[in-house]
Formats: sequence, C-alpha cells, structure tokens
Amino acid sequence: MKRTLAFIGFTILAMTQGALRAQTLPGLPGPFAPDYGEILSPEAEEGRRFRLAVGTDIAHDDNVFRLPSDWTTGTVGATGRTNSSTITRIYAQGNIDVPVSRQRFLAQATANAYSFSGLSYLNYNALDFRGAWLWQAGNLWRGELRYDHLKGLTPFIDGRPIVQNLRTLDYGTATAEYSLTPRWALTMGANAYNASNSDIGYQPANVQQATGELGVKYYGSGANYIQILGGYSRGRYPDRIATPQFDDKYDQADIGVEALYAVSDLSFLRGRINYTSRTYPNVSERDFRGPTGRVEFIWGISPKTGVNFNVRRELGVFEDLTTSYTVTDVAAIGPWWEVLPRVRLEATYERWWREYRGDPFRFAAGLPQRDDDLSFIRFGVQWTPTRNWLLRAAYQYSTRDSNYRTYNFNNNLVFGTVEFHF
Repeated sequence: MKRTLAFIGFTILAMTQGALRAQTLPGLPGPFAPDYGEILSPEAEEGRRFRLAVGTDIAHDDNVFRLPSDWTTGTVGATGRTNSSTITRIYAQGNIDVPVSRQRFLAQATANAYSFSGLSYLNYNALDFRGAWLWQAGNLWRGELRYDHLKGLTPFIDGRPIVQNLRTLDYGTATAEYSLTPRWALTMGANAYNASNSDIGYQPANVQQATGELGVKYYGSGANYIQILGGYSRGRYPDRIATPQFDDKYDQADIGVEALYAVSDLSFLRGRINYTSRTYPNVSERDFRGPTGRVEFIWGISPKTGVNFNVRRELGVFEDLTTSYTVTDVAAIGPWWEVLPRVRLEATYERWWREYRGDPFRFAAGLPQRDDDLSFIRFGVQWTPTRNWLLRAAYQYSTRDSNYRTYNFNNNLVFGTVEFHF
C-alpha cells in the first residue's frame, strides 16, 4: 500500500514538474554559504597580508542524478546520459587582509572552471568575490560592511540536473554596534540579497529580499556575550506573476537570542534560537511559522585533537502544489586529529530529518506528505608537506530514505585537492 501511495504521489508531482522545479527556493541567506565558508585570512603568524593560490579539485560522483538503485537516467528524461562523472575544478584565488589604523579590509576573489566528464552540458566558469570592511569609529562605534557575489550549480540533492541551472547570489550586509556601557551595546543591521537562476524553468523562483535588524547585546568576561535581536524582512519574486496558488511577495518577522560561551581556552559553546513567521499577502494558505535554531559545541580535547558537535532546526521554503515549506532537524558530530605536525585526520557524521509541510489546497488529500531521512558520512586527510603546498583527500557516502521512494538514493563521492599557495 505504501508503494502504491508513493507511486500516485510521484505521478502527481511529475504532472507538475515545471512548478516543482520553479518553486524550489534557496534558503537564507543563500544557497552557497555552507559550501564556501568564510573569507580566508592569511595566516597571522606568518605576517602575510596577501595570499595567492592555484589548485585543482578532482571528484568522482557515482550517482550525479541522485536516483534510486533500480532507476536509469532515462527514467527522469535524461536518456543516454551517464549517471557517474569525474568532476574537475581548476581555480585561482587571491586574498588580502589589510589593517589600516583601526580598520580592517578583507577580500577574496576566486576564478573557477568546472568540467563534468560525460555531462559536458553542466560545465561552467564562475568568478566569485567576497569583501568585508571591519570598521571602528572612536571608542563607541564599530561594525562591518560586506558584499558577496557567488555562482554555482543548483545542488544535486535539491534538484536532479536534467538541465543546467546556475544560481547567482549577490548579498550585501551592513552592521553597527554602539556601546552604551562597557557591558551593554545596541546593535543594528541591514542586508539585502538577490538570488537568480539561469534556467527559464527555475526563474519564477528568483527572489529579492531586504532585511532590517535591531538588538541589544550584553558582554560577559572574555569573548562571552548574549544578544537579543529582532528582524523584519520583505521579499519579492520579480519573475513571478501572482496566482491563487503562488504569491509574488512575502513578509517575514524573526525574533531570537544568540550567545557565545567560552568553556575553556580550547572549547566553546555558541548558538542562536529564533522564532520565524512568514506571511503571504495574497495566498495566506502558504503562511508558516515556527522555531529555528543552531547550537554548536566545539570541544578542544587538546591543541591537536577535538570534536565538533552541532544540532540545528531549519525552516526552508519549498513550493509546489502540495508543499509550502520544509522543517529540517539536523544532528552532527565531527572529530579531528592532527596525527602529525602537518597531517590532519577528519571525520563527520550528519543526519537530517526533513518533513515537507503545508498542503495549502489539499491537492494531495489522503496521501502522506513527503518525509525524508538523510545521512552523510565523510572521512578525510589533509597534508601540508611544505609551507606552500596543500594536499587533501576524502570519501563521502550519503543516502536518503524517503516515504516517496522516487527520492531514495545512495551516493559515493571520492575527491581530492592539490593547491599551491604563496
């Protein structure tokens, strides 16, 4: 019976595939932040303010389309295409970290060239940029101005790459903090982003959002602090015409608490707990709200050994005729060990529990809504044989178990990096 329901559900989704692809939206602040990380600052102990690097990443993915084991690429309309690929990235990157009096300027520019064996239609080039100005005015004011421009393929886990869709994110943010007393500060911020898609089928998901935040922050001893803040956002879909099923704008309110607590010189606890409410002025059936948050504990067992723990709860926008949003609960653990002065071993296990909620028009009435469990296991080694060379190799196994078997998959990914920097 469960398989029958899953097949009926897949048939409904296949009939509305265009809407499904178009309404898969990036989360905030954008789809790339977890992959690109922070701006790389040159090593302070080396006294360098500039860093140049060239390198290559080579990976082999044995299930690019994230298909169930008994499916072929023809099942999803990609007849004749391979489902495995060797993916190569060649890159050049420059970083600067320049202090000027009480100011600090950071920038990172990366030129990327990606190629996919057997799937050349996915090949692309991208020039990414990230810049930040950490400013201070007198003894009472400080803050940050930041701009990110990032480009990449739609993540394969979110959408099968039947066509090439490149997402481009432009994200700007400005924050300021005013010291009321040595312990208390008033915080404020504004940010705006634009996320756009290259494929016409995804363009109704193009989104623009502007956000303002206000908060109050209390500093404890050392780096410890606790902050209460609230924010209001207004968003619009510039390439979408409002219909009775899909709105072209939204409003969102957030209120939360953020804290950092240094347990020791090597260990610290940090987290943020939020309550989010999103409303659509024309299609209120898609409104959603709920708690979100992230708590992370970095346990430094010794200067050369540690374990990272984190749990988080996320709300994500996912719009089709049967779904309005997702709720994802995540638990992860990541031990690491500098087994030799220039050799570091790492491992990560991460588990996702994702529910697809909000059947606003009871289009799939009587059918269970989609419910996924995902697991990711990674093992890696990093070796820096000299000051200028970085070598890295890793293996990742990922799997998804869904009550709609069309979304089940197992995936093996082997990848490595060779980098020369100076």
